[in-house]
Amino acid sequence: EDNIEPKLRWLQSRFDLNNAELTCMLTSLPTLLHLNIEKNLEPKLRFFERELGIACVDIRARVIRKPPLLTYSLAKRYQPRLKVCRAAG
Repeated sequence: EDNIEPKLRWLQSRFDLNNAELTCMLTSLPTLLHLNIEKNLEPKLRFFERELGIACVDIRARVIRKPPLLTYSLAKRYQPRLKVCRAAG
């Protein structure tokens, strides 16, 4: 319970969410509150920005539209698929 408020603030700040957007995200994916910011969320966002070249504003739009993007495994889903895409040219 003690770590919920900082996560709410982080999500709202990181994605520039208003209260309605935050509520919508958490209603559709309450497990988002169980993810670790430093070990899970931030590494994914850095990957989206640096490896995929997605702008922050576009990440925000995609995450609002499809919050489960934040729950997929970086090591088991995103990185292997990028490796295959790069190998294919």
